[in-house]
Amino acid sequence: SYCLIGFYYYKDSAAKASIKAFLINRFGDCAFCLGIVLLIYHTGSASYSSIWEHMTILNQQQIQLFGHALSVSSIVSVLLFIGAMTKSAQIPLHIWLPDSMEGPTPVSALLHAATMVTAGIYLLVRFGALLAQTLVLTSVIAWIGVLSAVLLGLLALCETDIKRIIAFSTLSQLGYMMLAVGIGAYQLAIYHLVMHAFFKACLFMAAGSVIMAMHHEQNIDKMGGLWQHMPITGLCFLLSALALSGIPPFAGFYSKDLILAAVNNQSSNLVFGTAVYDLALSGFVITPLYIFRVYWRVFFGPVRHHHDEIWEAPWVMRFSMSMLALLSMTAGFLTLNNFIDALQIGLVAQVNASANSQAISRELLHIVDHGMVWHAFTTAGLYAALAGLWLSWWVFYKNTAILPRINQRCAWLIAMLKQQYGLDWLYSHIIVSGAYAFAKACQHIGEQRIINRAVEIGIAHTIMHTAEQSSRQQTSLLSRYFAIMIGALICVIGVALTYTGIVLRVL
Repeated sequence: SYCLIGFYYYKDSAAKASIKAFLINRFGDCAFCLGIVLLIYHTGSASYSSIWEHMTILNQQQIQLFGHALSVSSIVSVLLFIGAMTKSAQIPLHIWLPDSMEGPTPVSALLHAATMVTAGIYLLVRFGALLAQTLVLTSVIAWIGVLSAVLLGLLALCETDIKRIIAFSTLSQLGYMMLAVGIGAYQLAIYHLVMHAFFKACLFMAAGSVIMAMHHEQNIDKMGGLWQHMPITGLCFLLSALALSGIPPFAGFYSKDLILAAVNNQSSNLVFGTAVYDLALSGFVITPLYIFRVYWRVFFGPVRHHHDEIWEAPWVMRFSMSMLALLSMTAGFLTLNNFIDALQIGLVAQVNASANSQAISRELLHIVDHGMVWHAFTTAGLYAALAGLWLSWWVFYKNTAILPRINQRCAWLIAMLKQQYGLDWLYSHIIVSGAYAFAKACQHIGEQRIINRAVEIGIAHTIMHTAEQSSRQQTSLLSRYFAIMIGALICVIGVALTYTGIVLRVL
């Protein structure tokens, strides 16, 4: 990722973004490696089967940490979660992913949306049985997931870079996957991971097509009216946006609606579970609001660009987008039977499965058996998504004159969102500045005073003084050299005679 994000090495923003991603991910990797070391130390292996066999040992053995005795399973779970939270860019360790959009658009589509950043979710799912041993941690995971889904989705509403908007959308959808992990719906987290890969990659590819047509312009405020020039790109963007919004029968509807149902089922087992459900539901409004803001401003409305030559993407990109758009439409119901099989296997395999996971599996099977579309019309998720879609159409297309008044009345909120809740400022002015000040102090005191003056200068002066004293013995006078040699020889003969006399007396 470091090389791919900094691919355009001649841009300062790309170079800084690659360093930012590298450093933040090293923090998560440090925690991840510590978790692996603890597992190997206590189980003798890093294989999953060995870990499950030693689950009792991990729960019973304790480590003293800050005056508290914590089980090894709890400490390992926290360390692995930190690694996953960094890799999957969850709040507050998300700040590297929006900047990673400095890389090429295909990289954004394949790695930073569909595969690489979801590796953290996959890790937590594989260790779901270990996470379930620490109930407090599962609530923390659920809360971080739902806060990421809502708060990071709101950031997309004040962003003008088309790729960064989709990047914030990725962060928001990763939050829903993390929420599913937190409530114990592990099959559902993977299901949404797969569905998300299709429509998010399609959105990025469509954005890349738009950027090429606009001569590498990425600001949506400098676009408009592109539908008549790029109908295929516009259609692919529309289909993937509907899938992202959770509108039936598109792919995102199946996974997102089931996640909301699972949260409703498990809200009583979470800390402030009702609030978790309400926040998850509000995310259903926010998602179509920001993604269709891009759609209306880019493909419709007045022309705000000055490019005369606008062309549709080449056939290679159109083919890729079309396949992804087709999967965004059909992947949900085509893979539903596989998801049902996974739920049934989870019910049969009682080993390492928590009671919450069993309850969620039964609830989801009940929903699927009675028809998901019918279930959607009886719950609030679909209506929230439709409300967000209508609100986006009303504000950003039908009645755009209302935008200046909204910006004026919500100036403080918009300023906070543009500053990303001050997290970048916090990291830059407190953590980075503190580390820089500490490094300067180490360099001034440790290197210049201790090493340079005490060690280097002290050693140098000692060597110089010794050399000076030794050099005085080298006078180049042969008579003195002979006198010293004769004196040394007399001393040696005297010592030898004395030693011989002592030996003779003893004998």
